[in-house]
Amino acid sequence: MADTEALDWITPLAARGPVPGLARPLRLSYVVPKTADGDLSFSATFEPADGDGGGDGDEADEVELTAVPKVADLLASGASTPNVAWMSGKLKVASGPTGPLLAVLALADSVAAAG
Repeated sequence: MADTEALDWITPLAARGPVPGLARPLRLSYVVPKTADGDLSFSATFEPADGDGGGDGDEADEVELTAVPKVADLLASGASTPNVAWMSGKLKVASGPTGPLLAVLALADSVAAAG
């Protein structure tokens, strides 16, 4: 298993800046249960890009994702992207709306394609 910090793919993604397609902020939590270090949890807030909404005092959407350690390793190594893992049912939405998540997954794919 990759080291704990290497499993965190959402914090660096959120640091890239506003996300096109988000209508309002998104608080995303990512949980990897049952690792050798116990349950791991990462979270970040994604902001909408200018002109995509937000800034109206809207409350943030909240989404929680989960992935087993093996899938977390694939994401950490780049052997899989979050979008592929989600579409194949390996990255699961534990709670929250999927619409805003799709914008973040599209951003993750564009970052992976840019290499």
